[in-house]
Amino acid sequence: VFSSLLQLNARAQEAFPKEHQGPELALQLLQVMQEHEIRPDVQTCTLILSCMGREWKVALSVLDAMKDDDQDFYPSPNHYAYAAAASSCAKAREYNAAMELLQEIRVTVTTNNTGVEANTVVYNTVLQSLQGSSNNIGRRSDLLLRAGRKKKRAGKKQKEDAVYRLDTALELLTWMEQDESERGWSTCPDRVTYNALLTVIANTAQAITPTASVWDELEQRFPNLFAYRLTEWTRRERLVHTLLDQMEESEVECDQNSYKQSLLAVGSGGLIPVVQVVGRFMKEPQFSRKPDLFNTALSVLADLGDIDGIQLLLGRMLKTGCRPDSRTITAIIRAMGNGGKASSLPVFLLALTGNADAAHHLFEFHNLQFDLKAFPPLAPKHYSEAIAVSLIASDFGNARRILLQMQDKNIESSDSALEAIGRSYALIATDSATFGKKKLDAEQASPVGQDSSRARAESAYSVLCRIDKPSTYLLSLTAKSCAANGLFGHAQELLRRIHNRMLKEVAGRMLSDAQFGLERSSEASRRALSKLHRSMMRYCALQGNVTAAMSITEDIEQFSRRMTWGLPSEGADDAIFSSEFVDTEEDEEDSSGIVFNGSPSVASEHSLGMKVPEWISLLIAASKSGQWKVCLTTLQFLRPYVEATHLQNDGRRTEKSNDDYKKLTPGLTYAMQCMELRSHYAWTIRTIDDWIQWSGRRPPREAVNSAFRILAKRGRSDEVHSLLTRCLHPPISDEETDGTMYELSLFVSAITALHKAGLYNEADDIFVDAVASGTLPFNLEKQTYGIERRFTLDLHGMNVAVANSAVRVALQQEVLSASYDTRDVWDNDVVIVTGRGTKSALQMRPVLRPEVQRMLTEEFYPPLSTTSVPGNMGALRVPADDVSEWLSHQRQQKGARMLTVAAVLKNLSSGNSLRAAFARARSRTMEQNDTSTDQDESSHPSSP
Repeated sequence: VFSSLLQLNARAQEAFPKEHQGPELALQLLQVMQEHEIRPDVQTCTLILSCMGREWKVALSVLDAMKDDDQDFYPSPNHYAYAAAASSCAKAREYNAAMELLQEIRVTVTTNNTGVEANTVVYNTVLQSLQGSSNNIGRRSDLLLRAGRKKKRAGKKQKEDAVYRLDTALELLTWMEQDESERGWSTCPDRVTYNALLTVIANTAQAITPTASVWDELEQRFPNLFAYRLTEWTRRERLVHTLLDQMEESEVECDQNSYKQSLLAVGSGGLIPVVQVVGRFMKEPQFSRKPDLFNTALSVLADLGDIDGIQLLLGRMLKTGCRPDSRTITAIIRAMGNGGKASSLPVFLLALTGNADAAHHLFEFHNLQFDLKAFPPLAPKHYSEAIAVSLIASDFGNARRILLQMQDKNIESSDSALEAIGRSYALIATDSATFGKKKLDAEQASPVGQDSSRARAESAYSVLCRIDKPSTYLLSLTAKSCAANGLFGHAQELLRRIHNRMLKEVAGRMLSDAQFGLERSSEASRRALSKLHRSMMRYCALQGNVTAAMSITEDIEQFSRRMTWGLPSEGADDAIFSSEFVDTEEDEEDSSGIVFNGSPSVASEHSLGMKVPEWISLLIAASKSGQWKVCLTTLQFLRPYVEATHLQNDGRRTEKSNDDYKKLTPGLTYAMQCMELRSHYAWTIRTIDDWIQWSGRRPPREAVNSAFRILAKRGRSDEVHSLLTRCLHPPISDEETDGTMYELSLFVSAITALHKAGLYNEADDIFVDAVASGTLPFNLEKQTYGIERRFTLDLHGMNVAVANSAVRVALQQEVLSASYDTRDVWDNDVVIVTGRGTKSALQMRPVLRPEVQRMLTEEFYPPLSTTSVPGNMGALRVPADDVSEWLSHQRQQKGARMLTVAAVLKNLSSGNSLRAAFARARSRTMEQNDTSTDQDESSHPSSP
């Protein structure tokens, strides 16, 4: 009875994968069997595993229970049970888990000579888990339209994943042959095996280019799979044709999927590789007289925009007696859009209706020749497709003409047609707004471009409102387009509709058994919704709209709480949340996967609430708006994530911990920029100290630089020095970015901030500290003998502020440390090397030389004149007479302090000695002032 119920449940799951709750019902049946102490047999457990669908974790839990020798309820698994568990992993694209199951079978049998033998079914299931996500060929029309947009290159992780999947798939084929010949297992490759291999090759074609070096390694490892030696063929084409030949030699009959995946695998090579595969299936009448494979080949060429290749392929199609169908027309429409002939679409559609003038015009002026009588009648979806293609090509005039054709023929736009139009408007509005704001600031962006992009977003929203039950995917696209163009009211409304749909789905899928940790909603849906949250918050940050950011934050957190407790929202939408919401377009990686032991109210990596990217976007929006209180509050929500990266007392550090910390540092940086804008120096110091306490690390340089500028503008030089010391105190956690360069950057920033604030003496003190610690170079050469006696100071690599301090300190050190007797006369020239400007932004236009000249003239009294050194335009000479006159004046004005500097700079072994000397000098000065005050009071007693 239970086996029959499970078989019925499995069939219902296959027939209604979205509506039927197969995993829940299978677990309920298992629970009933446990309550009545009815032991299932292997077949029953295999049926339970087959009903798990994408719930691969649950399937592995059931399989682990079957492998447990200490229990007596479950039977031991056989190869069919392993295949069913691997099938669940394959449906969820969890190829690592499927590979572990296969390795377990092979190692167990090899080690113990007992256990389950793998067969072809198990291998095929693991191969299917390696297929990954398919390319856009044959998917929904809105995804096909994206071929006209600029495709994103595969990232590094995507390439590594594609290489691993392809390499593993080919290795599995080798294992199957070895296990059959050496172990005698039933692992002979069949049609499912070869189809899975061809699918892996097709799905990795975009990430692995034909010229990638990995093909050399693959050919060396698997030479028998690259039998063809034609130099004009790529290795991918050779691999595909070798597999097809092996199928023919093994008498494995190719089916439609075999040729379809072969076309998709070689399609990026253009017309010739496609025609070679077409020539193979044209030899078989069961395929050559049906348009399905021809349409696949046409779709491949349509994505490439090869309209000439499509005309050639259509000619071969008609010669075999195969008639075009509706998909053929769709492929031609897409090819015209991708091939730069979108302007020909109205004429093409009119010609298909039997208009002779349009047919003549299509041939004479557009150079397009089709056998129009062979095509079937036009359907409303073809008009919608053509409108969408025209919109993607920004050809609004032709889109309007096609719409007028629909009205003339009394063709009403269906919901699917409106969906295609709405998606096209949303994609255009999002792209134009996003690309414009990445290139230009808000003030520099073109008002005309902003208005047109905003109008398209409003059009997308208007089209959506005309659809009774729009798909969740359209809601997501329209919400993004509205947010990208500042229509946050519309965007937030659509976001709430999506939330309500997911809440209703959760309410309808309340689980009765949580024994195996079944998810309440699909993992793909969660990822897609998290991407939508992240995108909308990012648009708030780009536009600096803190009001919208805080409102969306409240919606996200409220939705997360309801999802946590399973509370449905009132007035939920009638439509059920579907997998259409999953955006196949690659987005930036989720940087919120930081595990910590914090408050449950803060989103974890599996939560649908606010994560690190969203909180940082809120900080950016608040920083741009000058809302420093919001910045301080938001930092508290980042605190658990920061504390999770804290360096332990034993000094352990991992690469992941450093990467997580780097993802968090922009939050502090933007908060400090807001503090700098508002000049809140007290909160600045407190925030930096809190960050050091939370992380146990050195705070980011950009944030500390902002703090230096705030304190310097307020004249708090002592706190600049104190903050510098505290920031350098934590240990180094990343030698590449947190070592000497970090210290150098902080010293330079502190000196620059004090210099710009006019605190020159304080800047000199920090410069001396930097030199004493070995962070800043101090290249001073002395030549006190011979005819030309001089001191040479090299300022290469210094900015203006550091060069200012270097010159001041050098004169004080070398002049006063040599002799501080008023009878001595300085008779040495000072040469300052500034460089000729070869590395300046403007070639041979030095920045440091004129600034040093200005500094010596305006900031030194008496002024120090300079002359160029003959034969060296990158050096300045200060005459000895000017130095002597400046020296006499400084002896009178700053004797005590300059004596201190001279005494300390003789021994640059430690910065502590310098600070101690300065402190002693200040105390002596204060004692002298107190003594003079007492003498004045004794000579002038106060009246009673």
